[in-house]
Amino acid sequence: MSSTKVSSSACLLIMAIACSCLFACDAKKRVRLINRSLQGQPMTERCWSIEDNLGQHTIPPSYYYQFMFNDNIWCSTKFNCHVSFPTGEQKQWLAYDCDRDSCDDDLCEWTVTETSACLPGDKISKPGHLLLIT
Repeated sequence: MSSTKVSSSACLLIMAIACSCLFACDAKKRVRLINRSLQGQPMTERCWSIEDNLGQHTIPPSYYYQFMFNDNIWCSTKFNCHVSFPTGEQKQWLAYDCDRDSCDDDLCEWTVTETSACLPGDKISKPGHLLLIT
């Protein structure tokens, strides 16, 4: 009978830990792309991961597009983004990598121009992993 009590207690403890992780792990990550066009152009963006295609959006100058998500439990979440401007400039880069990024308040805020895509300051913990295709 005592092994039944131990098994029940262990099961309850495991369930309590799992439930607390569900609430604690619900912290949403955000990626924001700000259009800082040097020529005042609208920017068309498309972001995607292995699991999600977020579609295409047009962002007017000085505005932004933002998406939210949760990292998976293996920390293999990655989002790529591609932007283009009417004058032909294009950028594609790895906008979020769970294993790489450490952004303030779970917000990775990219400033995008015709010539660059940058995070403010040094927000990438492993800079060698930044992929930018122009």
